[in-house]
Amino acid sequence: MRVSFDFDGCLRDSMVVQLICKLFQNAGHEVFILTSRDDSCKNFDLINLANEFNIPLDKVIMTNGSPKVDFFQKFNFDIHFDNSPDEVVAINDRFQGADKFSKSESMPAILVNFDTEEMGFLFNFIMNK
Repeated sequence: MRVSFDFDGCLRDSMVVQLICKLFQNAGHEVFILTSRDDSCKNFDLINLANEFNIPLDKVIMTNGSPKVDFFQKFNFDIHFDNSPDEVVAINDRFQGADKFSKSESMPAILVNFDTEEMGFLFNFIMNK
């Protein structure tokens, strides 16, 4: 699977999201960072975290403030983790349907505000894909 993570308020700031990222990597999935940040800025913290997680810089995608839903489609991601309800709703609204995802199966974007039950679901999802 191709999995993307938002950076600010998500991968950078949540140990739970960092654990999920590591689980996807350890299970052999392709991991990306998809952030609204501007690529004309230095972004040292972003680069350092990408290096720490062994995410190549060509898998760090900066949207320069554009909605992530178009990048989700362009890069053919299977799932995206984000702390922005607007980004999550936009992705899920575009990609749910009979030929994509069903609500009982999974959502293509997940809002990162996890409880224990959701963590168990995610662990099983990661390990069985």
